[in-house]
Amino acid sequence: MKSRRPMQKEQIPDGGYGWIIVAAFGTNNIIVIPIMQNFSLLFRDVFKDLNMSATDISTIVNVNSAFGLILGLFNGPLFKKFSYRQVSLVSVILMFTGLLLTSTANSFHEFIMYYGVINSIGYSLNLTSFTLALNTYFSKRRNLATGFSSVVTGFGPVIMPILISFLISYYGVRGTAMILSALILHCMTGALLLHPVKWHYRKVEETTIEKELELLNPPLNETKTLKEEIEDEDEQDEDFDVDLVHGLEKVKIPAKKMENFDKARGSFFASKISLHEKAPDATWWRKESNAGLPTYNASQYSVKQEKKTKKKDSQQWISKIVKLFDLDLLQDPGYRIIWFGMSLAFTGEINFALMTPLILGDLGWSVGETATLMSSLAFADIIMRFFSPFIGDAVKLPAKQMYMISLVFLTITRSSLTFVSGWTQTLIACSIIGLAKGFRTVYMGLVIPSYVPLEKLASATGLQTVLNGLFLLAAGPILGFIRDKSGSYNPCIYFITSLSMMTIILWSIEMILNRHKVKDEANEEPTES
Repeated sequence: MKSRRPMQKEQIPDGGYGWIIVAAFGTNNIIVIPIMQNFSLLFRDVFKDLNMSATDISTIVNVNSAFGLILGLFNGPLFKKFSYRQVSLVSVILMFTGLLLTSTANSFHEFIMYYGVINSIGYSLNLTSFTLALNTYFSKRRNLATGFSSVVTGFGPVIMPILISFLISYYGVRGTAMILSALILHCMTGALLLHPVKWHYRKVEETTIEKELELLNPPLNETKTLKEEIEDEDEQDEDFDVDLVHGLEKVKIPAKKMENFDKARGSFFASKISLHEKAPDATWWRKESNAGLPTYNASQYSVKQEKKTKKKDSQQWISKIVKLFDLDLLQDPGYRIIWFGMSLAFTGEINFALMTPLILGDLGWSVGETATLMSSLAFADIIMRFFSPFIGDAVKLPAKQMYMISLVFLTITRSSLTFVSGWTQTLIACSIIGLAKGFRTVYMGLVIPSYVPLEKLASATGLQTVLNGLFLLAAGPILGFIRDKSGSYNPCIYFITSLSMMTIILWSIEMILNRHKVKDEANEEPTES
């Protein structure tokens, strides 16, 4: 076994300046998220004056949510070219411009263009850049950091509905929208705090990293540990370069270690070939074979070679596209299951959140009363966001399973709005929904980061947002049509609940099959030896 001297290596802070990122993340979200969530509350009377149908309103809201998400496919290339600090600054300008123009909108098409397109792009880029910054600065403490930022974020939905109701009484809807657009400009401060992570690396000795890897990868036999095998083969393995991701250019992880880390995930649907080691030539669209080639004359051979050259050029072009957008993620069945299930649940969650003011208005509550109910929902949301990380640490379940549990609670509590009557019952129902929502919010943002490696997180998030956007574009008109035909939002709530249930069922089947697969492999091991 080779001896190694302790060397200084650079690691992400996992604290330190990372807590400034947490504060910036939460402060930004206090302003941005509640303004978007309360758009229906702000313009509810304007929609009535313009005689817009529920289908029109639902389409406007969902186009806003979907358009920026669909462009999320470009997140990977965008964040490889620009830092999350630069992108966040541009996003604030776009959100300010979009909401300012929306304050002057008087038609369906103007709302679609100003709020549905311009504001949507800014909103999507803003959340993605801040989320990537947070995940880049934290690894082991990511649950705790996400929980704290979520708690800070939760104060926004408590304050914003009451603030909007107060401003409308003095300045009207248009004036209030202009004030809120000016408020968005304050997010520039948070964007400027998003330093590149390489500015705040902490120095650690290499032996510390090796000990952590040894704990993650137990010995293969009694005489030789995995650590020793890694050291023996280290000079033969190529390093996997974590490159071009927000200042992580200098971090190198041995490919052998990354392979063992992938195997440790143990997902039934996980690809047997590590995502980190898939070469551009080993891709699913290549189906070439050298066996049994026929004999050609000179002219036939020339034509064949020309076709091969064109085919090779086409394959190289496709390979570059796949590498640019990290589309090899879709080769992993485990990611595809998460990808599809998250989009189903997200479509239901975002539609319910955006339609809550309209649902409460449909129950007969005024703008002021609706603002109070939404504030109570948000206050309960904050309480659960604070306790959720501690609950997760206590039960020690993966983020994916915690998210599934939160969806179960949401499907039960959300349905309560379909049969409540009176102020007290509605207030209690909103508070319980807030508790379930807070639990869901903390773990929703941890499912993908807990599965994909950091260098592919931007692309994985981008692919997720694209599917989210497509689902939202489809769901918006459907929900509006259901509301117009039924005359009530209750069938819409049932439809939203069914989307969450589909995710729960899909992931439950995966877990069951995964356990059976592990048991079968365990039973086969003695016979093989």
